[in-house]
Amino acid sequence: MVVMDVFKEWNSLSEGQQEEILISTDWEAAALELEKWCKETGNEYEGYNKEGDRFNVKIRLVKKQLI
Repeated sequence: MVVMDVFKEWNSLSEGQQEEILISTDWEAAALELEKWCKETGNEYEGYNKEGDRFNVKIRLVKKQLI
């Protein structure tokens, strides 16, 4: 669900728009899945940290302009 929520947010952006988001989840694999998704879609994975039982993942969504 985490990746789908991020995809929906990214899909709602207008062309050329960027948005930095922080995802907080207890799903340990979220950091790896979001890093992979960013590489596949041209978004920017900025890393993660763990606080207690939560994983905080920071990414920059980038909606490329169509040429």
